[in-house]
Amino acid sequence: MIPKPAQRPLQTFEDKLKEMEKQGFVSKENRKVLSAAFDAGSATSHRSHAFRPNEVDSVMDIVENMLQAVYVLPEVAEKLRKSTPPRPPRGKKSSRPTGSVPAHVVPAQTKKKKKKKKRK
Repeated sequence: MIPKPAQRPLQTFEDKLKEMEKQGFVSKENRKVLSAAFDAGSATSHRSHAFRPNEVDSVMDIVENMLQAVYVLPEVAEKLRKSTPPRPPRGKKSSRPTGSVPAHVVPAQTKKKKKKKKRK
């Protein structure tokens, strides 16, 4: 996914995340989130740390989110973009003042309720 620079190979996962950020695959905040998930996985693998189930769920959420953002959402967004009709061209500006409410739209609070006549 990330080509290694010719001058030096990327040694650590943190280096690889920084390169992903540099190339625009992840934001600075996403890099921090992915780093936390990776550190949790390393703690489990190399230090025999046992996380609680909700913490494992958090790591899975982070990884799934990243995979979805990189591999699923771009295609979904493209399909959505293709099925969305274009905006109509802008015409001349309305004579209505900015922020005014069209005459046919009346807020519910201002409508007067008709009183029912009591039948005898």
